[in-house]
Amino acid sequence: MSIKGSIDIAWEFLRRIPEYAEDWELHCNTSGIHHHHDPQRQTAADMNAETKWGLLRYVNPECAADDVFWAEGLSRRSFRVLLSHEGNLSIENILKKENIDYRTIILNNGIYCIKVFNNHGYFQFFVNPGSDTKDIFNRYIYISLELNSKKNNIDIINEVLDNKSKCSSLSEDNKLLLRIMDNLNKGYSQREIASRLFGQETVDNEWTQDSWLRSNIRYRIKKLNDIIRQGYLDYI
Repeated sequence: MSIKGSIDIAWEFLRRIPEYAEDWELHCNTSGIHHHHDPQRQTAADMNAETKWGLLRYVNPECAADDVFWAEGLSRRSFRVLLSHEGNLSIENILKKENIDYRTIILNNGIYCIKVFNNHGYFQFFVNPGSDTKDIFNRYIYISLELNSKKNNIDIINEVLDNKSKCSSLSEDNKLLLRIMDNLNKGYSQREIASRLFGQETVDNEWTQDSWLRSNIRYRIKKLNDIIRQGYLDYI
């Protein structure tokens, strides 16, 4: 698998997990729902995705992260905002900024989740419009005044809106883990994986029962297994 779209390392790991792909197929076969609504809506069939995978709705594992929404309680890049008819920063002004894209999903309880993203990162607003859903994007946002929370939220917002990132979660180590995951999904042995990563000559010379090379591959596979057991949620 290649890395798709905006950088979301959690999704890159999740979409490679065979059990998730099986759940996606089961979801499609049993729900008969096609996810091409605007705005998108969470369905009853999506609730299992939130409980099991941390997603607000099932997403095709072949897709980029653009349409991936993470559960509010799990994501450090998600926060709830209040709406006002007065203020300095409207939702519309955020969404019109250069190099910014967004997606919206309406949850079963009527809450709007607005995902704002670019190639460096993303954040998610959770908004309760109440009974007034008209012109929701023209209203102004009010961020929590709790000082630590407010600073953290503003830092996350500015990181995306300024089109910058302090650091990328798509490190060389994570790229290597994704390559190993792809090879494991293809059924390659540990030795074959080592050959693809370090070269056949290195494997021929270094691959023994207790070699550094074999230990390296075993360590990375163990790390991957931890990620598969919901460790990917540490990145959201």
